[in-house]
Amino acid sequence: AVRLAFQEGADACEIDVRRSKDGAIVVFHDEDTNRIGGRNSLVAEQTLAELRELDIGGWKSARYAGERIVTLAEIISFVPAGKTLFVEIKDGVEVVPNVLQAIENTPTKGRIAIESFSAEVLEAVAKVAPSLPLHMTLAAQKDSEGRPIGFPASLARRAKELGFDG
Repeated sequence: AVRLAFQEGADACEIDVRRSKDGAIVVFHDEDTNRIGGRNSLVAEQTLAELRELDIGGWKSARYAGERIVTLAEIISFVPAGKTLFVEIKDGVEVVPNVLQAIENTPTKGRIAIESFSAEVLEAVAKVAPSLPLHMTLAAQKDSEGRPIGFPASLARRAKELGFDG
């Protein structure tokens, strides 16, 4: 999907990453592989080899059957010049060294930016890799009747105080 998006002219793509049992940083949204891969097990409890056994496309459509989990490094390697890959860290602070190692060890012509729902994760990234753009991800807020409500200005001020880019 990321490769196709860039081929079609997208300026940026966003992926979610998690750490496998053996420390690989894989591109995967869910905490477990049940919904997408059909195996009721946490990503963190499976090795990269075990994760690569899963068909992660067939749940969506027969057209995508046979798609396999990829690593962050594999995606980074084909980000085109002038394009941006937003990497959302889904796990906690403990995976930051693995994510940064994958980024540091993988040549790319594009730009990498980090996202997280966790300010602590972003602060940990900033301590080791201050040149990486950092973006705080926020969940949509709703009132008691389920209507969307805006975010308080204090969130933007806090993100700015912490040095986040967005």
